[in-house]
Amino acid sequence: MLFFRLIIVFFMITVNAYSQDYVKDRIIVKYKSDIDLKKIEEIDKKFKTKSEVLIRELNIYKIKLPKNMRVEDAIKLYQETNFVEYAEPDYIMKIQKENKKELKIYYDIGLC
Repeated sequence: MLFFRLIIVFFMITVNAYSQDYVKDRIIVKYKSDIDLKKIEEIDKKFKTKSEVLIRELNIYKIKLPKNMRVEDAIKLYQETNFVEYAEPDYIMKIQKENKKELKIYYDIGLC
């Protein structure tokens, strides 16, 4: 039952994340585990971006884009480097208002 609850919560978070806006001048990149800091700096120089460590242990970075670069274009460029596991927009997460009708359904079917 707990597994089922976790799947539902994950699905709700995923749907909410991808339906929201994102920061227009930043992306999130997860580099492959064998990349070194020098290579990240080379990529920054090549694309005129600026990397900031988000989660060092997982090689996840926030990438600040230059003014003339669109998020979609940056994602494509980074994915083409072959040093990146994934690149995605920096989604803006928002706390949703509590929907009492939705909560009642969750309680009724035992998800809360």
